[in-house]
Amino acid sequence: MKRRRFGWLAVLVGLLPIILLEIGLRLFGIGGTAHDPYAEFGGEVSVFERAGESYRTAKAREPFLAPQSFAVSKPSNGYRIFCFGGSTVHGRPYQVDTAFPKWLEIELQARDDSRRYEVLNCGGISYASYRIVPMIREVVAYEPDAIVLATGHNEFLEDRTYHQLKKRSWLRKRLDRLRVVSVGRNVLHRGERKPVAEAVEGGFKTRLDNLNGYASYHRDPAWQTRVIGQFEESLREIVRICDEANVPLIIVKLGSNLRDCPPFKSEHRPDLSAAKEQIWQGLFEQGSEAESSDFVSSWEAYDEALKIDSDFALLDYRIAK
Repeated sequence: MKRRRFGWLAVLVGLLPIILLEIGLRLFGIGGTAHDPYAEFGGEVSVFERAGESYRTAKAREPFLAPQSFAVSKPSNGYRIFCFGGSTVHGRPYQVDTAFPKWLEIELQARDDSRRYEVLNCGGISYASYRIVPMIREVVAYEPDAIVLATGHNEFLEDRTYHQLKKRSWLRKRLDRLRVVSVGRNVLHRGERKPVAEAVEGGFKTRLDNLNGYASYHRDPAWQTRVIGQFEESLREIVRICDEANVPLIIVKLGSNLRDCPPFKSEHRPDLSAAKEQIWQGLFEQGSEAESSDFVSSWEAYDEALKIDSDFALLDYRIAK
């Protein structure tokens, strides 16, 4: 028993400097989760934190969410709406006050002066739907009269960008929240490009922005199916949360301009031989050259290319045009 106690005491003495350092960093506000892209994965950091008689956007969220605030006690004539989604809701690349939540607030107030309307913009830059779920689970406690959801644009970007962070173990997540770990990571990686994601002034930088970001995206039907399945699960969970809290939920279908937006990336089917690809390329170029002068010839060339490889997205786009 004495040897066992001595062992535990030795471990405690060894950890004492780290414990004291952690306490000191927290007392002086050094190395917090603010502006740390690793901080709020898994809904571990609140969207809002209390500051006196108001709630305001948590600093750990501010690199990705717009600074917002509202009273702890809602006015008797108050009508409170929370808007969730990605950059479309946030207002990027413009200012938050030009985004639709602010216009919604202005329009409602102009039409009905008997109430005090407040519309909170909770749009997160590069946020996918699964990260919105814990946010809505939190805000139903803030007396919302309605929740607006406009999500879907970031599902594939987010899953691809944050794959490694989402696989972190429970212990790793807890260690990442320590100030000692945060400061140590900043010191060790000072000046380096983060391989997954990094916060930048005024916004967020994803792996897509890196030099090899575009090349890292490839067709993966199994992964695509999983992402779509997760998207559906997230939406169903959001509906369930709002239903249980008796809060009206308005789901906005996002616009998608397929006519004027070429595919993000196109790839040939993996088993296409070099000889077949060369023939396909010739037909594609033939169709492209004939588009403006001979519609029938252009279509016939594209149709022959389609028989060789129908996986190349840009070909479908040209045929649709």
